[in-house]
Amino acid sequence: MREPKESKSAVDGENRTSEQQKSKPGMEGLSRRTFLGVGSATLASAALASLAVNAQERVDTEKAEQDHSASNPGPENKPLLDENPNSNLPPPTDSGNIDPVWYSFDLTHKRIEEGGWTNEVTQKVLPSSKDLAGVRMRLTAGSFRELHWHTADEWAFMLYGNARVTCLNPDGTVFIGDVGKGDLWYFPAGFPHSIQGLGPDGCEFLLVFDEGAFSEDNTFLLSDWVRRTPPSVLSKNFGLPASVLKNLPNNSLYIFPADLPASLAQDKAAVGGRRAESPYQYTFRMEAMAPTKQTRAGEVRIVDSRNFLASKNIAAALVTVKPGGLRELHWHPNASEWQYYISGKGRMTVFTTAGAHTMDFNANDVGFVPSVAGHYVENTGKTDLVFLAMFKASEYMNISLNNWLRHLPPEMVTSHLNLDADTIAKIPSEALSTLSQRIMAQTTETQCASDVPGSQPCGYADTGSVAISSGSKGESQNGSTASAGSNQNDWVHAWMRKVDEARASQPHFVSPMVTTHVMLVQQYRFDMSWQQDPGTGTVTSNYGASHGLEIVPTSHLEVGLFQPPYLVHQSGVQDGFGDFSFQIKYRAFSAPEGRGDYFAGFFLGGSFPTGSPPNGVGHTVLSPTFAAAKGIGPWDIQSTIGANLPASGANTLGRTIFFNTAVDYKIRGKIWPMLEQNSTFWSGGVLDGKKQVFLTPALVLGGFPIAERLHMSFGAGVQIAVSQFHQYNHRWIVSVRFPF
Repeated sequence: MREPKESKSAVDGENRTSEQQKSKPGMEGLSRRTFLGVGSATLASAALASLAVNAQERVDTEKAEQDHSASNPGPENKPLLDENPNSNLPPPTDSGNIDPVWYSFDLTHKRIEEGGWTNEVTQKVLPSSKDLAGVRMRLTAGSFRELHWHTADEWAFMLYGNARVTCLNPDGTVFIGDVGKGDLWYFPAGFPHSIQGLGPDGCEFLLVFDEGAFSEDNTFLLSDWVRRTPPSVLSKNFGLPASVLKNLPNNSLYIFPADLPASLAQDKAAVGGRRAESPYQYTFRMEAMAPTKQTRAGEVRIVDSRNFLASKNIAAALVTVKPGGLRELHWHPNASEWQYYISGKGRMTVFTTAGAHTMDFNANDVGFVPSVAGHYVENTGKTDLVFLAMFKASEYMNISLNNWLRHLPPEMVTSHLNLDADTIAKIPSEALSTLSQRIMAQTTETQCASDVPGSQPCGYADTGSVAISSGSKGESQNGSTASAGSNQNDWVHAWMRKVDEARASQPHFVSPMVTTHVMLVQQYRFDMSWQQDPGTGTVTSNYGASHGLEIVPTSHLEVGLFQPPYLVHQSGVQDGFGDFSFQIKYRAFSAPEGRGDYFAGFFLGGSFPTGSPPNGVGHTVLSPTFAAAKGIGPWDIQSTIGANLPASGANTLGRTIFFNTAVDYKIRGKIWPMLEQNSTFWSGGVLDGKKQVFLTPALVLGGFPIAERLHMSFGAGVQIAVSQFHQYNHRWIVSVRFPF
């Protein structure tokens, strides 16, 4: 292997965290013809002179920052300079003169109307942003942003309060929905819509449009159209006498006060109910969704056309960076980045072919990064840095510098960066994955199930990684510690990629309490139950309840190995272990939320007689099962039908057919109330012709992060006998799950 050259480190003397400065060219006078014509000694001299000039420039810059050269005896705007120390005294790595990367809503004109206000950052004040423009708007309770439409797509994020939005489709159906803090909406260009502030204090939101020069002052207003149309034409169009149209507005309404609306259900009923309801969902609960990526240094939530189908032309990331954390060096290959800083304090260096520029950012600031330009975002404050990153693209894409370097031959990186192989291996990195493999789509009202680990829940990993680093030595982007020489493409990472691919290909429903989970899931599960026996009223306790380790070895397969449960009897029957059991699940057809939200598969379970009766059944039993699931908005339905077929002892055990259905309702992705029905029918054996039915109300909470891939959720429920025949009266169940 080629050894690194002994040269002065590129970061010697740098006492700040900043990107490398792009050196000024030192060979401008050498055209291609001259270059080919000079001798090697001349060429070497020119190259050494260039290095000397660049080194001298950096030393001079660092020296100048520390002596009288940086002083400014003239007038200064001290408060503004204090907010932007990295612009006032830039790092020595900054160079060149790139287009502006910063502006602030606090510098723009605020248009104030009765009922609210608005201001905007467009290409007019941030010339480099040609693809996206931003608008802030405030509406008091009851006030409208009047019915209107415009030439650009509208993406919005709720910063405060509550609002009701409407949008009319070309087919005549209408969407009406309520949004709160952290929610977003998306309206296509040309689709008429409205926004109304709700109680108790209206709302404030950020609007982003996919035209850099777009202005909120130039929209198609209903009030403008009717006042600029001849009354006779209006009368003919509406089929109304001119006399009843005399009170139409004679000026632009734009923002205006009104009474609070009726309930959402009443408004929907007033426009025709389900018959007129839009088949498209135009709102999305972004802040409530589980993080797409999470480390101890921060988290990111990504929303684009794959998990929010309406958002065809704008992709977004909601990023949180903890104090001292860093959104790693990266770039976006498919779009420029328009940022809005919600809270905290940070700095960003943007690297382009024209140079590098560092700016500080505070709440209400706007940042801009040209397409494919390298950059990082660092939290320089004492509280969380939270910002939105917006892209004029249907899909979010990201390329990590760390990933690039770690997935090249080490000799190649050594040649470029003068780092040895052991040092290169310590650079934190994620295993490679494709976007299509790891996407986890969701509709607006659905949140990820607690059984889906937070590393890839209801979102997806972008091309490369979405990494936030704490800056700790050796910390990898997935929160683990990278050891020297570690191989990110080893079998563990390959396995985890298969797990992510499986999760991305199916809905994200929570595990029921009794019904077999109709999904492929990787977790360890431990259940406990206490059932009251009929007649005697004694209680039998079951520790383990035939659950255990479930792993996903391929994208279509799950294997479950369940340790024998331990049974404790109050009735005087000898306590002991039950049978060892297993289950193999095969995913035949599935689609995640937003793409159909369904699952169908075939399962094969079984048990081996490792326990003695009555703790074990004493015979091998096989259980083929068909499983299906469907999501309908916030509701999930999971059903299984199958049979228990003993390999021996059928004259005693009989053969059973079982049918189970679980229905749950998602509440903010953390609370899952559910109701199950569990039915069993016997054919043959001592219970021939019997049937029993239980109803099982339950509640599952979670998931709650423990480590990068490891989460925890827990649930509780009770089976209640509702059939005349039943083997026990009721059974309390407690379940703890650790998905990873």
